[in-house]
Amino acid sequence: MSILHDTLRKYISTQDGDAELKSRALKQLEAEIIQEIVSLKANEIAKVAADREKKRLTSVRRQEMVRKLQDAQRAFFIVVILGLLVGMVGNQFTEMISALKNSADAFWMGTIGALALLLASVYAIFRSEYFAIADKMLEKILRETNEE
Repeated sequence: MSILHDTLRKYISTQDGDAELKSRALKQLEAEIIQEIVSLKANEIAKVAADREKKRLTSVRRQEMVRKLQDAQRAFFIVVILGLLVGMVGNQFTEMISALKNSADAFWMGTIGALALLLASVYAIFRSEYFAIADKMLEKILRETNEE
Protein backbone atom coordinates (compact mmCIF):
# COMPACT_ATOMS: atom_id res chain seq x y z
CA MET A 1 0.00 0.00 0.00
CA SER A 2 2.87 2.37 0.73
CA ILE A 3 4.31 2.05 -2.81
CA LEU A 4 0.87 2.80 -4.25
CA HIS A 5 0.45 5.72 -1.84
CA ASP A 6 3.91 7.15 -2.66
CA THR A 7 3.37 6.84 -6.41
CA LEU A 8 -0.03 8.51 -6.28
CA ARG A 9 1.27 11.24 -3.95
CA LYS A 10 4.15 12.01 -6.34
CA TYR A 11 1.80 12.12 -9.30
CA ILE A 12 -0.71 14.38 -7.57
CA SER A 13 2.04 16.69 -6.31
CA THR A 14 2.98 17.38 -9.94
CA GLN A 15 -0.54 18.63 -10.61
CA ASP A 16 -1.72 22.14 -9.90
CA GLY A 17 -4.47 22.69 -7.36
CA ASP A 18 -5.46 23.09 -3.74
CA ALA A 19 -3.75 20.84 -1.15
CA GLU A 20 -7.09 19.71 0.26
CA LEU A 21 -8.30 18.75 -3.23
CA LYS A 22 -5.06 16.87 -3.86
CA SER A 23 -5.55 14.98 -0.58
CA ARG A 24 -9.12 14.06 -1.52
CA ALA A 25 -8.03 13.04 -5.02
CA LEU A 26 -5.27 10.88 -3.51
CA LYS A 27 -7.73 9.12 -1.19
CA GLN A 28 -10.27 8.69 -3.99
CA LEU A 29 -7.70 7.21 -6.39
CA GLU A 30 -6.41 4.84 -3.70
CA ALA A 31 -9.95 3.73 -2.93
CA GLU A 32 -10.70 3.10 -6.63
CA ILE A 33 -7.50 1.12 -7.16
CA ILE A 34 -8.10 -0.92 -4.00
CA GLN A 35 -11.68 -1.61 -5.11
CA GLU A 36 -10.46 -2.76 -8.52
CA ILE A 37 -7.85 -5.06 -6.95
CA VAL A 38 -10.45 -6.51 -4.57
CA SER A 39 -12.84 -7.03 -7.48
CA LEU A 40 -10.16 -8.84 -9.52
CA LYS A 41 -9.22 -11.06 -6.58
CA ALA A 42 -12.89 -11.80 -5.89
CA ASN A 43 -13.32 -12.88 -9.52
CA GLU A 44 -10.25 -15.12 -9.27
CA ILE A 45 -11.53 -16.67 -6.05
CA ALA A 46 -14.96 -17.23 -7.60
CA LYS A 47 -13.34 -18.87 -10.63
CA VAL A 48 -11.25 -21.19 -8.44
CA ALA A 49 -14.33 -22.07 -6.38
CA ALA A 50 -16.31 -22.80 -9.55
CA ASP A 51 -13.50 -25.00 -10.88
CA ARG A 52 -13.33 -26.93 -7.61
CA GLU A 53 -17.10 -27.40 -7.60
CA LYS A 54 -16.97 -28.59 -11.21
CA LYS A 55 -14.25 -31.12 -10.34
CA ARG A 56 -16.23 -32.29 -7.31
CA LEU A 57 -19.39 -32.74 -9.39
CA THR A 58 -17.42 -34.63 -12.03
CA SER A 59 -16.01 -36.90 -9.35
CA VAL A 60 -19.46 -37.47 -7.84
CA ARG A 61 -20.93 -38.25 -11.27
CA ARG A 62 -18.09 -40.65 -12.03
CA GLN A 63 -18.58 -42.45 -8.71
CA GLU A 64 -22.32 -42.66 -9.35
CA MET A 65 -21.73 -44.12 -12.83
CA VAL A 66 -19.30 -46.71 -11.41
CA ARG A 67 -21.83 -47.66 -8.73
CA LYS A 68 -24.62 -47.98 -11.31
CA LEU A 69 -22.42 -50.13 -13.56
CA GLN A 70 -21.56 -52.40 -10.63
CA ASP A 71 -25.24 -52.67 -9.71
CA ALA A 72 -26.13 -53.47 -13.33
CA GLN A 73 -23.40 -56.10 -13.52
CA ARG A 74 -24.56 -57.68 -10.28
CA ALA A 75 -28.19 -57.68 -11.43
CA PHE A 76 -27.18 -59.22 -14.76
CA PHE A 77 -25.38 -62.10 -13.11
CA ILE A 78 -28.22 -62.66 -10.66
CA VAL A 79 -30.70 -62.81 -13.53
CA VAL A 80 -28.48 -65.19 -15.50
CA ILE A 81 -27.96 -67.53 -12.54
CA LEU A 82 -31.62 -67.47 -11.55
CA GLY A 83 -32.64 -67.96 -15.18
CA LEU A 84 -30.44 -71.00 -15.51
CA LEU A 85 -31.69 -72.44 -12.24
CA VAL A 86 -35.33 -71.82 -13.13
CA GLY A 87 -34.67 -73.50 -16.49
CA MET A 88 -33.23 -76.49 -14.67
CA VAL A 89 -36.26 -76.57 -12.37
CA GLY A 90 -38.50 -76.65 -15.45
CA ASN A 91 -36.38 -79.44 -16.85
CA GLN A 92 -36.77 -81.40 -13.61
CA PHE A 93 -40.54 -80.93 -13.71
CA THR A 94 -40.50 -82.34 -17.22
CA GLU A 95 -38.36 -85.21 -15.99
CA MET A 96 -40.86 -85.90 -13.19
CA ILE A 97 -43.76 -85.98 -15.63
CA SER A 98 -41.81 -88.33 -17.87
CA ALA A 99 -40.93 -90.54 -14.90
CA LEU A 100 -44.59 -90.67 -13.83
CA LYS A 101 -45.63 -91.73 -17.31
CA ASN A 102 -43.00 -94.46 -17.44
CA SER A 103 -43.29 -95.22 -13.71
CA ALA A 104 -39.60 -95.83 -13.42
CA ASP A 105 -39.04 -95.66 -9.68
CA ALA A 106 -35.25 -95.50 -9.91
CA PHE A 107 -35.25 -92.08 -11.59
CA TRP A 108 -38.14 -90.72 -9.54
CA MET A 109 -36.21 -90.20 -6.28
CA GLY A 110 -33.20 -88.65 -8.03
CA THR A 111 -35.46 -86.27 -9.89
CA ILE A 112 -37.27 -85.20 -6.72
CA GLY A 113 -33.93 -84.68 -4.96
CA ALA A 114 -32.54 -82.60 -7.83
CA LEU A 115 -35.77 -80.60 -7.99
CA ALA A 116 -35.67 -79.88 -4.25
CA LEU A 117 -32.02 -78.85 -4.47
CA LEU A 118 -32.67 -76.53 -7.42
CA LEU A 119 -35.73 -74.97 -5.77
CA ALA A 120 -33.74 -74.40 -2.58
CA SER A 121 -30.94 -72.78 -4.61
CA VAL A 122 -33.36 -70.47 -6.41
CA TYR A 123 -34.98 -69.49 -3.13
CA ALA A 124 -31.62 -68.89 -1.40
CA ILE A 125 -30.29 -66.71 -4.21
CA PHE A 126 -33.54 -64.79 -4.50
CA ARG A 127 -33.70 -64.22 -0.77
CA SER A 128 -30.08 -63.20 -0.33
CA GLU A 129 -29.78 -60.94 -3.38
CA TYR A 130 -33.16 -59.32 -3.79
CA PHE A 131 -33.78 -58.87 -0.08
CA ALA A 132 -30.31 -57.33 0.23
CA ILE A 133 -31.16 -54.88 -2.55
CA ALA A 134 -34.51 -54.06 -0.98
CA ASP A 135 -32.82 -53.59 2.40
CA LYS A 136 -30.30 -51.14 0.90
CA MET A 137 -33.10 -49.20 -0.79
CA LEU A 138 -35.04 -48.94 2.47
CA GLU A 139 -31.92 -47.80 4.35
CA LYS A 140 -31.28 -45.13 1.71
CA ILE A 141 -34.87 -43.88 1.91
CA LEU A 142 -34.73 -43.77 5.71
CA ARG A 143 -31.37 -41.97 5.64
CA GLU A 144 -32.69 -39.35 3.20
CA THR A 145 -35.81 -38.91 5.34
CA ASN A 146 -33.70 -38.42 8.48
CA GLU A 147 -31.44 -35.87 6.72
CA GLU A 148 -34.42 -33.71 5.84
